[in-house]
Amino acid sequence: MTTREEVLERDNYTCFMCAMGDQEAPEGGWGQVLDTHHIDGRRGARLKDTSRIVTICRWHHQYSENSPHGNPKDWKENVLPKVEEYLNELD
Repeated sequence: MTTREEVLERDNYTCFMCAMGDQEAPEGGWGQVLDTHHIDGRRGARLKDTSRIVTICRWHHQYSENSPHGNPKDWKENVLPKVEEYLNELD
């Protein structure tokens, strides 16, 4: 099983932000695709550390800190704390 598959399964195939799953998204909608997002970015030794990765819908993922459409300040102040709280609850 890949790291991505592990995270999707752990999170019950739902976005941690809005709890939308693949089947709930409107046809062609952003939420239709689920991504996994590493909160430390795509680099570093912890790349496969599932305790630092969340399932997120494409709509919310586009606003993540590393996205060209994102808002890094909003991500760090409002979203990142929610990600870390969610991941800490899994431990």
